[in-house]
Amino acid sequence: FNITSILDLALSICQIQYGSDVEICCETLGDAYHLQFMLSGQCEWTDEQGSAKFVTGQMMMVNPDQYVKQIYAKNVRKFIVKIPSTIMHNACDKLGLSTSEHALKFQMNKYNINESENLLSFLQLYCTEAEYVDTNSNVIELYNDIMVNKILTTLSHNAEYRNKDYPASFEFLLNYIDKSLTE
Repeated sequence: FNITSILDLALSICQIQYGSDVEICCETLGDAYHLQFMLSGQCEWTDEQGSAKFVTGQMMMVNPDQYVKQIYAKNVRKFIVKIPSTIMHNACDKLGLSTSEHALKFQMNKYNINESENLLSFLQLYCTEAEYVDTNSNVIELYNDIMVNKILTTLSHNAEYRNKDYPASFEFLLNYIDKSLTE
């Protein structure tokens, strides 16, 4: 069993590698979301909605109040981004997202890492910068905000825009900036 912690600030990132088959039962994660990237091996996942098999090259999101049973093969190596609920909910507020339920919930979907290249590229940049950024700097806060926004715009969840006319695209932002600069 090997855990390598890279950064322990508002968002935590770590890499975990198991040396033997492992079964983990987790009642809840408390007050954090876990975005898990399968770097090698496979995992059998069971929760209240059913079960699924995750393999190398896939990622999944675990919600804070979600019961999860995971069975890992001995060759599993995964990368985890731990996001405190308060940071995720603050990002929803900033983006104008709200839920009809009391909490933001991500769908139990299999996401292929290669289909989320922007998220993966930013995660690589985040890890590189985390090694060099002064932890007292505001830079890491900006990176945290971008990371959470990327997750919210990449993964399926139950939140919707409060204003239905509010476009959630980067093009909208570019057009807004261009328009503002020409005025």
